[in-house]
This record gives sequence, C-alpha cells and structure tokens, in this order.
Amino acid sequence: AIDAACLSACLDWIYLGTCTIADDEVGVLLSLLEAAAYLHIDSLRDAAMEALRTQLGPHTALATWAVAVRQELADLTADATMAAARHFAAISVNETWPSASVAQVRTLLGAEKLAAREEEVYTAAIAWLRAQSPPLGDEQAVELLGLIRFPLLPKAFFHGTVGEEPMLQTHAGLRLLNQALAAALPFGDPMLSTRPRRGFHQWVIAVGGFDGRT
Repeated sequence: AIDAACLSACLDWIYLGTCTIADDEVGVLLSLLEAAAYLHIDSLRDAAMEALRTQLGPHTALATWAVAVRQELADLTADATMAAARHFAAISVNETWPSASVAQVRTLLGAEKLAAREEEVYTAAIAWLRAQSPPLGDEQAVELLGLIRFPLLPKAFFHGTVGEEPMLQTHAGLRLLNQALAAALPFGDPMLSTRPRRGFHQWVIAVGGFDGRT
C-alpha cells in the first residue's frame, strides 16, 4: 500500500512536475521511490534515486541497498553496497546492523574492498550472528565466519577472543580455524583469507627527477 504522503507527492509530480517531502528524510525517500516504481513514474523514481545517492552513509546504506535490490535497480544497488563497505566500521556498531540481510552480511564479510580492520570484521560477524532470532544453524554460521580472514587477526586477539568463541568450538568451527591457519603456512594452499583487504585510501604518487643542478 502507498501511504497518503507518498501518493500526494506522486500526484504533485505528475501535475506540477515537482514535489516536496519532509526534510528529505531517507525513510520517506525510500517509500517515495517504491511508490514511484509501483506506479511506473520513472522520472520521479530516478529523481528519488539521485536524492538517495547524496545521502548514502553509515545510517542509510543498508536500507537503501535493500530497497534497490527489491526494485532491481542495479546502479543504486552498486552505490549502496560500496557505501556500506566504505562505512563498514561505523555500520557494524550501529542499530541497523542486526537487521542486515544474510545476503548483505555475506557480501560485506567477503568484500575485497572494505574499510575495517579484520578484528572489526570478526566482531561484526559475531554480533550479527548473536542478534539473529531464530539463530542460524551451525553450518550456516560457520559459512559466514569462513569469510573472515583469520590469519590476519592479531595473535593475542585470535588466541583470546576467537579462541573462546562458542560458535567456533563446534566441529565445523574448529575445522574452519584449522583450514584458515594452514593456509597461512609457508607451504599452505594460497587462499583469499590470507590476503589483506583493500580499504578506500587514496594514494598520490609523485614522480620527480634530478636535473643535475645544485
């Protein structure tokens, strides 16, 4: 169902070519986007998408991502996914994180480009799993935890925090840890789990020379 405010905005757009929503609130923008898509008002849908892009951040990326997937908006999905990866450290500790979908969590934990230390990735994964009701099964939980790059964790963190985690004390969990650590050995099989993630830092490379003058 389309709420009255969104329906009114859609009618204004059709008859006036413009519409106003309260404070450009992201929740309202998302509802407006879905209403416009449902009513096939493509120009309003595109305007809502552009407004949402300008507000992508730690408190909006997950919700925008979810709506973009639901509406099959590939470009907005890509932008929201990238924003979530860029702001992952903040997202993983705010109130929206437990409501992230399994698909979103899997994408972020497995991302090659993620702005977070590996211990933050681990902590986020455990926090999300603990918040799920009903809980995921052991095999599903271990599948997600398998996206963590355990060899990159600080040794003290691994032996303390990770070593005491009940979810990793199952048969599947212990097998996962053994495989991850074996991959880090000099003659172990190369795995993605041993390669540091790339962040979003921008590098400036300056190339100069020597002209022979002193």
